[in-house]
This record gives sequence, C-alpha cells and structure tokens, in this order.
Amino acid sequence: MKRFHSIPLSLLAALCLATATYADIVILKSGEKFEGRIHNETPDSIEIEYHLTPKIKDNKTILKSDIKDIKKQTEAEVEYQERDLEHVMPTADLMSASDYERIIQDKLGTFVAKYPGTPEAAKVEKMIKDMDEEKSKVLSGQVKMEGKWLDSARVKRESYNIEAYRQTMFIKSREAEANDMHYLNALRAFDTLRTEYGASPYFALQIPTALDLLKKYETQLNTMITEAPILIKKREEGLRATNGQENQDAKRTIEAENKAFKAKLDLQTKNKVKWKDISKYDVKSLQDALSTVAKERTELQALDLTALAQENRQIMAIIRYLADGNAAEARAVYDQLARQQNLINKSMLPGLLRQIETAAKAAAAAERKEKAQVVVEPAPSTTPKDKEEKSGVNPAAAELKRIQEEKAKKGTGAATNSDKKAAGAPADGKTPAKTSTPIPVAAAPAEESGGISDYIPYIGGGLVIVLLLAWFIGKRKKEKDA
Repeated sequence: MKRFHSIPLSLLAALCLATATYADIVILKSGEKFEGRIHNETPDSIEIEYHLTPKIKDNKTILKSDIKDIKKQTEAEVEYQERDLEHVMPTADLMSASDYERIIQDKLGTFVAKYPGTPEAAKVEKMIKDMDEEKSKVLSGQVKMEGKWLDSARVKRESYNIEAYRQTMFIKSREAEANDMHYLNALRAFDTLRTEYGASPYFALQIPTALDLLKKYETQLNTMITEAPILIKKREEGLRATNGQENQDAKRTIEAENKAFKAKLDLQTKNKVKWKDISKYDVKSLQDALSTVAKERTELQALDLTALAQENRQIMAIIRYLADGNAAEARAVYDQLARQQNLINKSMLPGLLRQIETAAKAAAAAERKEKAQVVVEPAPSTTPKDKEEKSGVNPAAAELKRIQEEKAKKGTGAATNSDKKAAGAPADGKTPAKTSTPIPVAAAPAEESGGISDYIPYIGGGLVIVLLLAWFIGKRKKEKDA
C-alpha cells in the first residue's frame, strides 16, 4: 500500500504562492534586482531562481535583512512583459493595414481573451482602440513616416521618398540580423537605395551609415581570411579521420557545396552583382569582397555632398511636378538639370525624360478631349408650334370661342360642327393635343423694342379675324341663295 507523507503547511503555502504568482521581483537595499521565482523561504532568507542571462538560470540565497522589497507578479504581468506589449505603441513607420490587423488579432486580442478583467488587459484594449484608428488612416490612403502622418495627397507627391525611407529601414533591419552575413546583406540593401533611390535625400543621409558598415565588414573579412586556412585544415583532418562510406559521403557533400557556391558566384558575376556571396572556405571570394569594400569606400568618400543635395532637390522637384500632372514645369527643371556638368545621378535622366514626355502627351490628349466635348447650348425655340406646345393654348379654339360668344349676342345660336372644323378645332369641342398644321402665330418679340416686330402679333391676329369673317360671310350668302 502506497503511503502519502504529510506536507508542512508553510511549504504548502509556498507552493500555492508559487502557483498563484508566475514570477517574483526581489529588490535589494543596494538597488540590485533579481527577477525569477522564489522557491524556498526561511525566517531569515529566501532562495530565488533567476535569469543570470536570458538563457542561463541560477539560484541565489538572499538574506531578508538585505531585501528592500519583494514584488509578486501575476501571470498576466509576466506575459505582458514577455510579449513586450509595453512597446507596441507607438507603432512603427510604414505599416500596412494588414500589419495592424495581424498585431491586433495575434498579439493583442489573444492577450485580452486570456486575461480578461486584469489591469494589463485594460491597457491592451486601449492599444487595440488606438491601432484601429491608425489602421483606418492607412485604409484612407495615409502613411506614417518618421512618426508623422502624411495625407493621401502628400503620399502621392512623396511616393519616391517614401520608398527610399522604406529602404533605409530595411538597411537597419538587415544589419541587426543575427548571422555572419548581416553586414553583407545591409550593404546590399544600401546599394539598392543608391541605384534605385539615389535622388532621395535619404541616400545622402545613409552615406555615413554605409561607411560604418564598410568598416565593420572589412574587419569581418580580414578575420575570415585569417581563419580560412585553419578551417580548411580542420576539414581535411576530419576527412582523413574517416574512412569507407562515411569518408566518401563527406567528400561528396563538400564537393556539392563547392560546386553550388561556384555556380552562384558565376551567375552573380554574369549579372554584375556588386556584393557577391562569400565562403569561409574560399579565400578568393573573401579577397574579392575586400576589393569591393575598398572601391565602394573610395567612391562614397569622393562624393560632393553639397552638389549631390542640390541635384537631388532638382530631381525631386521634377518627380513632384510629374505627380501633380504638371509636365511643363517638370520639363523646365529637367532642362536646367541636363545642362549641368558632372551629374552624380546622370543615369536617371533618360528615365525622367521618358516620364516627362509621357505626361506631356497625356496632358495634350486630355486637352483635346475636353475641347471636343464642349457643346454650345442652342437658344430657346420661338416657333409658333413650340410656343403653342409650351403654353398649352390652341389659337383656333380660342378664336372659335370668341365667334360663339358673338353669335350668342346676335341670337344666331351655337356654332355648328362645320364651324368648328373651319376654325381647326375637333367636332367634339375638345382641344387637340397637337395639330398637324397649326395656324401660324406671331413669334416672341425680340429683347429690343420700337421696331415693326413689336406689331407682328397684332397684324397676325387681324389677318386671322379677316379670314374667318370672309369665310363666314361667304357661307351665309350661299345659304340665302339656296
């Protein structure tokens, strides 16, 4: 039968405390601080397991008389620190909307879900709100650069500089990589800045950084050249220490690596790559890299930074004019630039000229299209038919009504259907929607008065009355003769 030993209450309390608190901070009176976990405590001392280095742990017994304070950290507090959430805000420059969303969902949202209601969760919720607001700005076309927000209009004008700034950030990230190629990769990133964004002020600003990188890379290469014979000798000794199939496999592996490296170098040479790959076993590749370092340093130190700054201002003016659609101003600045001697960014001129010519053609085409679409509005029509349709009054029907009233006064009775037809009205007395041959009416008078045109309406009306009277008299005469 298995027996269970009783656990002292003091130890049980300590175990419960260790379970409830994820980590402890012990601050000594001397100011020294230990972060870890207290796993043993006596009336006079404590024993803490702490990180001597980020990867190495150690145990230390500390007298309570030397302790100023002990802070118990909750699991939420510790994870808040381990995830480095304190430095999520302010956000980095040039983040995309997807970058914001990834941080919100993967880093912040999961923490809030894991530790709801804690003070740390409240801080993180505030971060989520702030990041959502920034993401909305990015979706509207804004960009955060050097800690400041650029609106969409300025983003369009500064797109070249924005990409140049992005490349400077890439240089820094490459230099910070934890591998033997970090200086080489950073110099490659600088070369991209120089060749693709050499007209940006950021290129000139990064020249001191590049010179520092060259110095560090040169030191690394000299060390590798010194160590290369030793490494080669050790590899040969290792081969001699093996035999049979193991020896053959090792030789094939080395041969394949050498072949792959040589093929890569040949391709880079063919493509005129400045910063070629290096190998700690290939002394020639290291010496070639040293030659490239010396050449690059000489070129950068020979640059006239004042002339470069002036030249870059002109090129940036051209780029901004093109962004604004102002090809004429861009061409004027280009012509001034092209007349200068010893241009540093001379290789950019053909590309700039092509962009200016394309913009000028586009502007001319747009102007032609705009002129072709201009339509002169016709003057309002003043024909009798149009006036009749606009007013809704049938002159013939109006005249018929007048005749009927005249007959009623004389006691001759209402007009007959034949009367209505003669006046141009329908037999049922309804005003027609349209007449196929409307009776002419006077045109609208002109704006100026005092001419014969002022009397045209009266003359026309008189003619109509005369014609109707003549018709009416002729009809009565025929009835009497009958």
